[in-house]
Amino acid sequence: MKKILFVLATILLTGAYSFAQINQSNINQIGIDNSAVVQQVGIFNISDIYQDGFTNDATVDQLGIMNMSFLEQIGEGNGYYATQVESNFSTALQLGWFNNAYVDQVGMNSSYVTQFIAESNDAYVTQRGYFNTSVIDQWFSYKEYANVFQWGLGNEAKVTQYEGMYDEALISQWGIGNYANILQERTSDNYAFVSQNGDLNVAMVDQWLGSNNSVEIGQNGFMNTAYADQFGGESNVALIGQQGKYNMAYTGQLGGWLNGISVNQKGKANTASAVQLYGMLNTTLIDQQGRHNNAVTTQDGGWGNLIDVDQKGRWNAASVYQYEGGLNWALVSQQGRRNTAGVYQENGYWNTADVYQHGKWNEASIYQFDGSFNTAEIDQYKKGNDALINQVGGESTTAYIGQEGRYNSAEIYQENNIGSYAGIAQVGDLNDAYIEQFDTELTAAGIIQLGNGNAAAIGQYNSDYSMALIEQTGDSNYATSVQADGVMNSATTTQLGDYNYSTTMQVGNNNVVDVYQAGYGHASVVTQYGNGNSASVSQYDAGMTPAP
Repeated sequence: MKKILFVLATILLTGAYSFAQINQSNINQIGIDNSAVVQQVGIFNISDIYQDGFTNDATVDQLGIMNMSFLEQIGEGNGYYATQVESNFSTALQLGWFNNAYVDQVGMNSSYVTQFIAESNDAYVTQRGYFNTSVIDQWFSYKEYANVFQWGLGNEAKVTQYEGMYDEALISQWGIGNYANILQERTSDNYAFVSQNGDLNVAMVDQWLGSNNSVEIGQNGFMNTAYADQFGGESNVALIGQQGKYNMAYTGQLGGWLNGISVNQKGKANTASAVQLYGMLNTTLIDQQGRHNNAVTTQDGGWGNLIDVDQKGRWNAASVYQYEGGLNWALVSQQGRRNTAGVYQENGYWNTADVYQHGKWNEASIYQFDGSFNTAEIDQYKKGNDALINQVGGESTTAYIGQEGRYNSAEIYQENNIGSYAGIAQVGDLNDAYIEQFDTELTAAGIIQLGNGNAAAIGQYNSDYSMALIEQTGDSNYATSVQADGVMNSATTTQLGDYNYSTTMQVGNNNVVDVYQAGYGHASVVTQYGNGNSASVSQYDAGMTPAP
């Protein structure tokens, strides 16, 4: 700073030149085979070059008014090449060997390049417009590459490469007031690219330790914000794409190997956070279109796991967490408004959780703990439906909930089952269904309800090769079925009409019950204890024709 002030004072005090042609060039060379070329056209242009060492090279070309270039080269084989048109400012410090800095400025811009105790680094700065600022710092580094391109007004870019080698950092800014910052510290072969097109966008990349990691951020619009962190690890990839305004995205990768994150946002005020902790070959995909959608995902350890979140609409929210395990899939798709989905997968292998919601105010949750080859799926349409699936342990079990209507509720709980199935389908309003299965094998439970205000529940406990089915059509019907401590039991309940009631219980082996009720207000209770029992109930309103 003292040197800059001294040069300015020299220009103001000197009377050796006419006012119309006052330019100032200072060159100080110490060493062998250093080269400096300065060309100035205009007035009040300043060039100051200090070279100390061997075969350093500098070229400064200034055209305009009050362009300023300040250079210090200490070492061997360093190169500085600056072109300034109009009124620009450039300063560079090169302390090391075979470093190169290229500065091309048109307008009224500022560039700062520091290559400190560095070797074979390259820094490129291209600026078009006014009040753009570029800062490139390459410290204690080898063969680092930094490139900043700015076109517009008041953009700011900063690249810091510290104690690394073979890294690449690229920033491209088009517009007004954009900000980009890339930090690569103690890294090797890392890559970071930020592209901003619009106004007041913010992007920050932090890569620390690690090798062959990659980050790409693309922003198109107004006041979008993106943050990407990579700490350690190898060959991890993070991609963020934003179109619109006020969108916010964060990706964080700690350690791990060959993990990947992709976040794509289109619209207004969407938020997304994706974190991967250690693990390998894990993948997270987030796609948001609309307004005020929110997605939060975490993959902690594990391998080959997949998270895929797709949101279209407004105010939808999704949360997905995967802990350890391998080859687990969590898929969430939401269309509409204010839908909420949550998936939690812990340990286990080859488990799949799938949530699809279309409408508004729907809620869905799936929990899978341990186990393998388990599948859970929830489909909900229209308004205010609520669904929950819990799968604990077990192998090759399946749970399905499908609801269409308003304010329906369904829940399935499965624990330590093998090859069993539980399914709920409800169409209408205010229906309620519940299924739980404990320690079963190749057992099936199904509830189908068409109408309004119906309720049904099935419980199967230590029951193998058994089947329970409840079908209700109408309003305000109620049915339950329980099967326990047996094999090869079968229970079928069918109710058509309103306010019918049925309950069945089977304890033992090879029992069969069939209940059919049609009409209004019928009631049936069947209890079977033992083996080989059979019961059939048929009830109708007067004047109705019995079903064949």
